[in-house]
Amino acid sequence: MTTQNSTQRGFSLVELMVAMAIGIFLMFGAVTVFTNSKRTYNENEVSSRLQENLRFASEILTHDVRMAGYYGCANTDVPATAASPTKLHSAIPAGLITDANHIIDISGGGIEGWEGSAATAEWHPSGVDISAWVSAPVASNAAMSAATFGAPVSTGNPDAILIRHAGGVHWEVTSQMASLTSAVSIDNTPVNGVAVNADDLVSVSNCNSADVFQVGNQGSTSVTPVSGTKLNTEYGEKKSFTSDAGTAVDYATSRLSKFSPVAYYIGLGCMEPDTDSNTATCANTGPALFRQIWDSASGTVVRQQLLAGIENMQITYGIDTSGDRVPDSYVRADDASLGSLANWDTQVVSVRIGLLARTELPRSLQPDTLVYTAAQNRALNDTDLFGGVAPNDTHTRRMLLATVALRNTNQR
Repeated sequence: MTTQNSTQRGFSLVELMVAMAIGIFLMFGAVTVFTNSKRTYNENEVSSRLQENLRFASEILTHDVRMAGYYGCANTDVPATAASPTKLHSAIPAGLITDANHIIDISGGGIEGWEGSAATAEWHPSGVDISAWVSAPVASNAAMSAATFGAPVSTGNPDAILIRHAGGVHWEVTSQMASLTSAVSIDNTPVNGVAVNADDLVSVSNCNSADVFQVGNQGSTSVTPVSGTKLNTEYGEKKSFTSDAGTAVDYATSRLSKFSPVAYYIGLGCMEPDTDSNTATCANTGPALFRQIWDSASGTVVRQQLLAGIENMQITYGIDTSGDRVPDSYVRADDASLGSLANWDTQVVSVRIGLLARTELPRSLQPDTLVYTAAQNRALNDTDLFGGVAPNDTHTRRMLLATVALRNTNQR
């Protein structure tokens, strides 16, 4: 029997150390790749969210601004009657039209502006004191009410804008009104899930004039104005009448739409996703885009937070002095050339909106050392933010500039 001896050998200490070094090097490389990929992903996510917020804010603002002054098919191409020149008539109960509810006062025109850096806090052109709002916009660090907004968040006197128009959803009027206070006949079938309800504000137009009124009650085939209010005593709205051109205007051209006044401004909001906008319940608060709209359920103007992280909004108005519908210059809301409602109606042909957005929470590894001045970025119009120096915080920021042409100016 033959015995074969075999020698069994393990790794030497040198071989083990070399293997460990290679393993550590490979693991370090993998961790580095993962960390860089994670950082890149987070930065892309932050950038994408900022861009998405800016696009959304721009979309809702430009949509409403573009609709400013729209009350139906009535426009300047159809002359008013010689005896009754008023083409836009308010039948909203007088008791509702207060400074706090100023957005529903159609006598202020289709669009109004507030210049955040102005010495006086008033809407232009109406002159109504903006500080009488239910929740005032952020005027400045000194002027902002801590009781309403908490700690100051203003970065440089953001502006505000107020827009009045009828909504895009409409209902056809199906018959003439029996009298100035009777029901307006419509097929009140919901359109895109929307129906006319009691206490809604609505606009009804027959392409020669328009009424804005509050609904007292509604049914499936009609809506009735609030008791005691009359619709357009100048025209006898929804009755047959003759225009200046001698053409009979019939109810068949009439439509009813929701009246949709809205004001946008920057306030202190909740920075936490998936929570309400009540800052008292938020662990983290900061600047946000707000709006005020009419709420028929409560019969008041209510405040809503739209987007967290919208840090500033600067607005200028393109004025046309030559009559070609092309803006010759862009001015602030309180510019002397826009001192009257007539000038706003006839001269303002576009609106330029500059927005600054930031991340809700500090996310960047590097401080923001950019200087946000009007000289460097025309989206800021005439305002230097952060006192003209870099914020030097770790929020990531993006800016956007949008210019919107007005379609419905001078619609009276």
